[in-house]
Amino acid sequence: MFNPRNKSIITSFFNTLRIVTNNHSLSNNNPSLFFAVRSISKTSTTRNLTISYLRNEIGFSEKSAVEASRVVKLKTTEKPDSVVEFLEKQGCSKTQIREIIRSEPRLLKSDVEDELLPKIQFFQGKAVSDPDIFKILFKSKLIGADLEEKIVPWFNILSSLLESNSKVIAAIKKKPSLIRRKFNAERLSFPIQGCLGS
Repeated sequence: MFNPRNKSIITSFFNTLRIVTNNHSLSNNNPSLFFAVRSISKTSTTRNLTISYLRNEIGFSEKSAVEASRVVKLKTTEKPDSVVEFLEKQGCSKTQIREIIRSEPRLLKSDVEDELLPKIQFFQGKAVSDPDIFKILFKSKLIGADLEEKIVPWFNILSSLLESNSKVIAAIKKKPSLIRRKFNAERLSFPIQGCLGS
């Protein structure tokens, strides 16, 4: 049931917003109030853009979009559009893109040239096939992992231990959490053989 008090609060807020934004003298006399209202307005706009983008462009439900908007906040659609286009060029379907973004919402704020493309190029440089790159980065959710802090050092240490890139790929596909954690040379006690199976 609608609470009349809520209507009063909403009306009061918009009245204050109108007065603050239109009354220059009030803005000067009470700058803290002015910036507080502006901050609320900007936050609301950003959240609405995020929810709208997730629903209309990614295919999220209203509930999923609201939940994801607590994790990622979009001020423009420039980077999200670039990320979606990048994923499409990698052969991802709309369903796959939705699942990738659902698991890694912050991916929408990534820089394609500086953050995403180098990860693919890294694995290509290790002679990893495109299907395996897809499985490692997207299905195993490693596309959101930091290249220099996680992927590169862990790949190198696994490669030195297993002496074969194919075994490294097999280990990562079976247990991607191996390289999701931040690299620490003093903590290398993880079940490598268990990741490879019998």
